[in-house]
Amino acid sequence: IPAMSMVSYAAGARYLSLIGGNCLSFYDWYCDLPPASPQ
Repeated sequence: IPAMSMVSYAAGARYLSLIGGNCLSFYDWYCDLPPASPQ
């Protein structure tokens, strides 16, 4: 479940970053390293 939620969150953050979410983009890169889920 943690891996699945992390993958889904990363996809959502990257999709929002395309709209112009610089903070979300950095948060996605930062949360891509640890296995913990930000949710």
